[in-house]
Amino acid sequence: MAIKMAAQHAQATTDAAVQAGSVIGGTIATGLLVSLWLFGSLILGLIVALTRGKTVTVEETVA
Repeated sequence: MAIKMAAQHAQATTDAAVQAGSVIGGTIATGLLVSLWLFGSLILGLIVALTRGKTVTVEETVA
């Protein structure tokens, strides 16, 4: 969504500085969102991995 909005804003103007600024701003915003998503998944993954219960093995004999 942020990339699309930045591209639309860049196409709506003819000023080169405004186009460059909107593209750079969109790239920074997208990078921050992806970084936040990756950081969150790392933290949640560590929490899940560190709070696992004890592994129990159950053996059954089928007659």
